[in-house]
Amino acid sequence: MTSTVTQPFDPATLDFDPLAEPVSADDLRSSRQRGAPPAPTAERVNFVFIFVASLAAIAVLTAFSLYAFVKLLTASDRPEDQGWIVGLIVLGGLTHYTLANFIRWYRGVRNSPRRTVRLGRFAARNALVHVPRTADPVFAGNVFQRGRTRISTNRLRTADEPIVELGNHRYTDFTEVTKRERSWTYIAIQMDRHLPNIVVHARANRRRGGIPGEYTKQQVVSLEGDFNRYFTLRAPRSYETDALYIFTPDVMALLIDNVAAFDIEIVDDWVFICTPAFLPLDSPATLTRLGAIVTAIRPKVQKQTARYRDDRVGSFAANRVAPAGARLQQAVIITGSFGFAGIGLVVGLLRLVPQLIGG
Repeated sequence: MTSTVTQPFDPATLDFDPLAEPVSADDLRSSRQRGAPPAPTAERVNFVFIFVASLAAIAVLTAFSLYAFVKLLTASDRPEDQGWIVGLIVLGGLTHYTLANFIRWYRGVRNSPRRTVRLGRFAARNALVHVPRTADPVFAGNVFQRGRTRISTNRLRTADEPIVELGNHRYTDFTEVTKRERSWTYIAIQMDRHLPNIVVHARANRRRGGIPGEYTKQQVVSLEGDFNRYFTLRAPRSYETDALYIFTPDVMALLIDNVAAFDIEIVDDWVFICTPAFLPLDSPATLTRLGAIVTAIRPKVQKQTARYRDDRVGSFAANRVAPAGARLQQAVIITGSFGFAGIGLVVGLLRLVPQLIGG
């Protein structure tokens, strides 16, 4: 596999005109007839649930807000009546927050068919491949292997290898008490060489939650310069030198300048650059931003890793990484019922010990 000279998704060469062209009802009908895959049953059920639950929450909050407003109008100067002022402010804020999020979510759902048409036109004009929806994508990155109902949408990719792809991805995270849908926008860049599994968490994403995974502290690698102010890098143990081989000072400077708000995962022969947010790929601004990242990062990383060889394998021609470096080690986290059961077992044993000693 050899890399091409031209850079895919270069904003200077992309034709954005198809994104501004109107989408008619006939266009939407033709798109459906061409076979954009329907949403899975679980996703349709999820849509109905969110729609009904959101409307119910808005209705209840609006009713309580109106009741609080009426009480406020008839309130006296007594201290207990002044509580309705606080209640009105809180309820009004909750109603506004719920309504705003519902409108944002509904607009995203409503615009999805139009986005499919626009991206199809954009791909055809720019010699790209457009894949509207893929369930359970085959990418090995942690973002694509977590949760349930994994769906990649709005995929734009090059027709030939090495592949570069932009897309949106979402999945549902389940715990014993919560259910949360997580949305991502990603860049996938195929490399010529297989590389160790390395995860780079952007400190800017700490609150939003970066690339998922429970990694051991022993896998954190400290790099020179200002890199550690912006990112935390994790590499398999004994692969610290390999990480330094890839993340040279000029590569680190490029990442700081271009992707300080993105997480990065290197796995097998892929580099994934992800942000935990839905960015509309039918927006010229989004495509320009992501295309600029590809144009800046891909050539340098491709060149830097072109001669990489895992010394534990020995053969350059083998183009693979030893099992110890192919995947980061995941920490064992005990949570939920298992955690409480473990605590209960320990407490029970501690109570039993004095009885056993006492005979």
